[in-house]
Amino acid sequence: MQLRVCPCVAYLFFRYHGTSLRTANRTLARDSEPTLANSRTPRFDREGNPMRHANTLTLWLIAAGALILSPTAFGDLLTLHPSDVSSSGGFSVAGGIWSDSLDTNDTDASYAHYCCSGPGQIFYVDMDDPVGLAGATIESVRISVYSRYVAGLWPSPAPAIGAVNIGYRTGTDTVWVGDTDTDMSGAYNLIQSIAYTTDSDLGPLDLADLDSLQISVQRNASGSLQLRTTEIFAEIIYSVVPEPSTLLLFGCGLAALSAGRRLRGDSSP
Repeated sequence: MQLRVCPCVAYLFFRYHGTSLRTANRTLARDSEPTLANSRTPRFDREGNPMRHANTLTLWLIAAGALILSPTAFGDLLTLHPSDVSSSGGFSVAGGIWSDSLDTNDTDASYAHYCCSGPGQIFYVDMDDPVGLAGATIESVRISVYSRYVAGLWPSPAPAIGAVNIGYRTGTDTVWVGDTDTDMSGAYNLIQSIAYTTDSDLGPLDLADLDSLQISVQRNASGSLQLRTTEIFAEIIYSVVPEPSTLLLFGCGLAALSAGRRLRGDSSP
């Protein structure tokens, strides 16, 4: 970050400070003469109201407005959903196609599913490419999945407990969260990762990583348990650095407004 000083506010600061010093010097001179009063000569504005002398609070306000730290980053959130399947791993979709079946938690209206064998089946989906992030700094990525297990025959299979693993991939390696057991509520369970601050190969996150982002879901249950996944999404935290001139102008305006009121003797807050 850079420390910038607003010239207009610096002028007001030294004008105020200089006025206080000159007033103090005159007071000291009068103090040395026993025939003169020791009080300050009052000053008046154009309406005849007494003007305030600079005080410590005013000087601090001006100084604070004059010193602007820039650039300052502001974080924001972008949510991405799947654009298509990258590798199905034997999973199928019901109620739609891969490009739109996993965009919302619409329960059993649309979902990806796999049933009836040993554990370990994995599918990967490509995520939507981000739009409007040119020049942004990618702070973190967090992946989330809504899944549940069922056992039994359609149309009313019973809820079941089973393990689900999720992961993300931006390059060569896949980073896995670890198994999470679903519950018996019958509702789709939200399974989430931490906020990762690196790509899957442990490099810094950048826009290219988001362009190649994939999310994986693994079925880690045996037998006749069917894994269903109804929504997949990634939450991207990014920051954009505003123009330093914008921050500088804002700081100058605030400080000049405060100083101007003091110079005019304005008594309003």
